[in-house]
Amino acid sequence: FVHGVLEMTVKEIMRHGGFRTLGEDDWQPYAEAAVDAYVTSYFRDLTDTDQSTSFFIERAKREALLTAKEACEELRQSEFVPFDCELGFGKNGGYPAIQIDGEHSKCALIGTADRVDILKREDGTYIRVIDYKTGEKEFSFTNLSVGKEMQLILYLNALKSLPISELGEERKSAGVLYQPAKTKIESFTDDPTEEELRDKMAAARKRKGVVVGDISLLSAMEKDLEAPKILPIKRNKNGELVGDKGEILSPQQMQEVENFVRRKLGEIADGIGSGVVTPNPIIQGEKEVSCKYCEFAAVCQKDRLPHEEREVKTIGRKEFFELLEKEATGHG
Repeated sequence: FVHGVLEMTVKEIMRHGGFRTLGEDDWQPYAEAAVDAYVTSYFRDLTDTDQSTSFFIERAKREALLTAKEACEELRQSEFVPFDCELGFGKNGGYPAIQIDGEHSKCALIGTADRVDILKREDGTYIRVIDYKTGEKEFSFTNLSVGKEMQLILYLNALKSLPISELGEERKSAGVLYQPAKTKIESFTDDPTEEELRDKMAAARKRKGVVVGDISLLSAMEKDLEAPKILPIKRNKNGELVGDKGEILSPQQMQEVENFVRRKLGEIADGIGSGVVTPNPIIQGEKEVSCKYCEFAAVCQKDRLPHEEREVKTIGRKEFFELLEKEATGHG
């Protein structure tokens, strides 16, 4: 629902001159029209049913409008502009599938990027990938190190090489961001003031992800870098910009992350091609077990078969790049 509303809203605003031409509340008619169109198309037979269904539809509408409001407010002040929404790779998409090359096997991956924004400058086109998330989501080097949550990084990397003339020849990475698309229920020990409640909600709606730490790029995404409210960054005690629910990387580090994702997917392709199906679940603490939501649980038989479990320790940026360095020198 949120994805459909955001796609319609963004495309319609771009068709009418773009976000930089909008006044403060000019986004609202576009978003409300998108919500009404979506409800009419998909929920027409449900709007007059029981109270429970009506409640969930109304809540979905509120969440979609809030997410649209925040996306539009960000894009009004940003130098980045939407290039496309629901950009598809492969099967029924507008662009080729993403090719992955292992040492012995190859595969083609399909998928959809919720939104792709670009910034054109003299030295090239900077690209960032946006993902709308209705659940909890944070960028994690721990997950990345074991081959999880590689999707957005892969999309970003693929967009730099796909035959898309509108993106120009010289393309560079700006980052990947998760935009919360659902209001988080906050808890307080005491009755909060309106200001405390507002600050708490604003912090929960802040983007998460990883961005390239070029100050000109960051200021192109968010004008007020003294107290960032959009990007996953903050000022430390020394006044330096550091990660906050996200990470700041150098252009070289971002490229290293993209290369790592390609290598990891190549290893997975080789494993699939060689017929490796031995259960090998990931365990992160007591709650994070990869088997929990596995679609193949019914046929896995891991409890009856000999298998190894990968217990993963939490790592940060420093440990992740040390891991990459060990791999590069053959000591990983």
